[in-house]
Amino acid sequence: MDQRTAEDYLRDEYFALLPRIRETAEEIEAEVRYLLVPLLRGREQHERIVVKSRIKECESAITSLRRRQDCGKFSEPGQAPTS
Repeated sequence: MDQRTAEDYLRDEYFALLPRIRETAEEIEAEVRYLLVPLLRGREQHERIVVKSRIKECESAITSLRRRQDCGKFSEPGQAPTS
C-alpha cells in the first residue's frame, strides 16, 4: 500500500511544474522590460528600474497551501475532502 501523503503528491507536482514556472517567469520579466523601454529612455542617469521575479520555494508553497486548509491539514490521497 502506498504510504505517500498529500504533501508528497504536492512536492511531486511542484517539481514537475518548476521548469515551466521558471520559463514563464523569464518570459514575463522580458515582456515587462520591453514595455518599460519608453520609460528607460527618459530617465535620469542615476535612476534605475529593476525588474525581478521570485518563485516560491516548494516547502513555502506547501505551508502556504496548508494555512488555507481547514484545521491546517490536507485530506489524504484517495479520501474525499471534508467540509
